[in-house]
Amino acid sequence: MIAATAVAAGVGTAGCSKKIVVESTFPEPVIESLPLDAGVSYTDALENYDYVEDLPNDIEWSITLGEANVRMFDAAFGALFRNLVPVEQPGGADAPFDTLDVVIEPKVEAFEFSLPRQSRSDQYAVWIRYNLAVYEPDGQLITNWPVSAYGQADSRLFGGGGAMKAAVVRAMRDAIANIVIGFPNEPTVRAALFPEDVVTEIAPTEELAAEPLPADGNPPEDAPVEETPAAEPATEEGPVEEIQS
Repeated sequence: MIAATAVAAGVGTAGCSKKIVVESTFPEPVIESLPLDAGVSYTDALENYDYVEDLPNDIEWSITLGEANVRMFDAAFGALFRNLVPVEQPGGADAPFDTLDVVIEPKVEAFEFSLPRQSRSDQYAVWIRYNLAVYEPDGQLITNWPVSAYGQADSRLFGGGGAMKAAVVRAMRDAIANIVIGFPNEPTVRAALFPEDVVTEIAPTEELAAEPLPADGNPPEDAPVEETPAAEPATEEGPVEEIQS
């Protein structure tokens, strides 16, 4: 597994290189949208994200997924929210922020991959970790929500470069699924956007509540004592058992 961070394209290298440009489109998931109008802020780092890794005794890999990042988040957020509006910053007092319910700024936090020779298999594998900074429309941060994604592809079906690209695309599709399923259920997000839905603990009713006993286990002195009805005296008119000898 190779840990990766974003670096600028065009880094010099010795030897051969393999350049992968992810240009895939992502259909919107078919889900019930949240009743929210959202703004999304795409930074230059996200829109131009390139990863370059020069492997020892191997080639240099250059993987470009900036444009695909935007398409991926457009698909996820477009399905997740009632309306999606691009904005240039996370929040503010001016339009369109006064018409929005939430603003999201995604970024790539980490990119990793493994080659078949490293995993001793036929698989190219890709891990991507995104972070969604979720803001109130006025710019107040609600939470930073991490999204992890994974994809793999068989080199026997795609070839080297094709398998790497397929693994990246599958990881990004995994990210879409994790966003549309996990975002509405993230506790901090839900508490901020849907406070009326937050379940509160209900106190027991009077019928079920019981006064606790003192430490000695005896009822308090001023507690009313329940009188036990006296037994009725026996009468001579009652039936008498016959004693058999």
